[in-house]
Amino acid sequence: MEQLKQSYLRNSLRNTKIYYELTKIINNANDNNIPIIVLKGAALAGSLYPSIALRLMQDIDLFVKIEDIPKIDDLLIQLGWINKYSDMTIEHQMQLMGHSLSYII
Repeated sequence: MEQLKQSYLRNSLRNTKIYYELTKIINNANDNNIPIIVLKGAALAGSLYPSIALRLMQDIDLFVKIEDIPKIDDLLIQLGWINKYSDMTIEHQMQLMGHSLSYII
């Protein structure tokens, strides 16, 4: 039971950080007129689960218009995110990864 409690608390802490970062991204995207759709875990945890700690999340999945990708790339970098494949052009990354980009904080 103690192990389950610790896992719940760790997940709660991780998800709280994810939502904090997501809030910053959404607020900045709105300020810059970049529409975003939040997908998968971050979209579901707050609405389908009684506690965000019950939904395991490791990342944030966002959907943006293809023409907004350079703007969202700049925005994420300004917020302290690092493009995992910054040695490639955005176009090359999208070709290799199926129109997706990957960042870490």
